[in-house]
Amino acid sequence: MKNTIMIFIYVIPIVLAIVYALLYLLNKVKASKIYLIIISVIIASLTVSMLIIPSCGTVGNNKPAEPYKPLPEGEAAAAPAALAGPTFEDRVKEFSNTYLDSYNPYLADDGFIYFGEYPQRVVTDASIINTLNQLSISAINENGYYEYNGNQYAKVRTTRSGEFISTGTKMYANRYYWFKVEPIKWFPLYPSGNEIWLVSNCILDGSYYRNVSPCNEANDECIDNAGYLNEYEYSDLRKALEAFHEKAFSYYEKKDIGLVRVECYDLTMVLSSDDIRDVLWIYEDWYPKFTDYDIAKGIDTNLVWTRWGCDDNQNAYVYSSDGNFYSEPVWSYYGYTILINIDIDKYQ
Repeated sequence: MKNTIMIFIYVIPIVLAIVYALLYLLNKVKASKIYLIIISVIIASLTVSMLIIPSCGTVGNNKPAEPYKPLPEGEAAAAPAALAGPTFEDRVKEFSNTYLDSYNPYLADDGFIYFGEYPQRVVTDASIINTLNQLSISAINENGYYEYNGNQYAKVRTTRSGEFISTGTKMYANRYYWFKVEPIKWFPLYPSGNEIWLVSNCILDGSYYRNVSPCNEANDECIDNAGYLNEYEYSDLRKALEAFHEKAFSYYEKKDIGLVRVECYDLTMVLSSDDIRDVLWIYEDWYPKFTDYDIAKGIDTNLVWTRWGCDDNQNAYVYSSDGNFYSEPVWSYYGYTILINIDIDKYQ
């Protein structure tokens, strides 16, 4: 769409100028009329370009060029119309009952799919906290979690005060808190045969889009050997997803996750702006939920990353709790919603 607008704004005036120049050479129009027409067309074109083509920083529903809808390869089911359930949870259950087979090994009675695990809720049991505080580093496993009594726990030191979501209790700055590693809750987006696209029900972690110092376009640091700072393929956001994949899924769960080609080949990826629109089309008032773990890590609960960069080289799109898309510098730190594809045929 944007390329079409650019053609109308810039190419057509040039063509018109050439046509009128030829007419002038053939003595069909006077020179004064030519100049007047050309100037009028140029002014009109610039005015239209200012009104129609928004800058990357424009507030509102900015849609990146070359939108992508990540349906699986082959014949896939079209996204259904918005569901009628009164709550998000009701809509998920309705969707699962309608589009997912009951034999799906991951499908729970509530319509959600539980797959993988990650730290989420803060530990409040005083006896467990006291025991965890006494554990040595020998209790840490390969994922960096402390193991105790058959469960895994993550330890986080806060940098600011706040309020935990699950309990409503105050969180103090510069203190250590424990978080239990729990099953990850997913809801279905695109069912296609034995393949299902899943979206994480919660924001599970955060990242910089690109962990660099603030810069401007005149600064050589804005472009490095890997390309633009907001190219998802080379982003720290994508690296964060790779690290998440390694920690969140077991050996057998990893075998069930399909490798998908989007901007690049990935097993887990962040939702794009179009993916979010598809979620909203089905589930209407959806907005990502946050966990106690997010609060402890200082993740903003009003904005989440999408995987799309803006037209410039230092901003990327975020989705806001007010329902709009905005642009933010790549060196910002926000949470992300995860999209994966699992293949039931691979289930072990």
